[in-house]
Amino acid sequence: MKPTIAPLYLSLFLHILTLLVSGDPPPIYTPVEDITLNCGYSGSLQDFYSNRNWTGDINSKLSPIEAGNTTSQVKEAPPSSSSASQVPYTTARLSCYEFTYRFDNLTAGQKFIRLYFNPASYPNFEHSKALFSVKVGRYTLLNDLNASATYCRC
Repeated sequence: MKPTIAPLYLSLFLHILTLLVSGDPPPIYTPVEDITLNCGYSGSLQDFYSNRNWTGDINSKLSPIEAGNTTSQVKEAPPSSSSASQVPYTTARLSCYEFTYRFDNLTAGQKFIRLYFNPASYPNFEHSKALFSVKVGRYTLLNDLNASATYCRC
């Protein structure tokens, strides 16, 4: 009578060994460019929660392009805002007019865009009427989005 349990142990051992040797799987997406823009902020700021370095859009290569004589306003998040102490929610850029962010010298290929919002209330700005769009070249990715309308206070 041959021992039949030995091949099962050997098979289990080899399976566990391959799992240990292989380690962590590679990330699903590794960005070539990693642009983290902190609207309404000057300089750069390290976010220790996400380990990201956020670049402000004031007097930087990421400053917005504003049409004509229009000027946007920079505001700090109201203290009543629940995330007012977390980057990138500490500051905001507010405008009644269209303005554009331009990112030059990007490599060709797919891009991943993540937008962060803090639907806080600011004086003289009615957040229920605040709309924005995201366009890339001739493509419109978002049109007339109202961040405060999509915010869940769960």
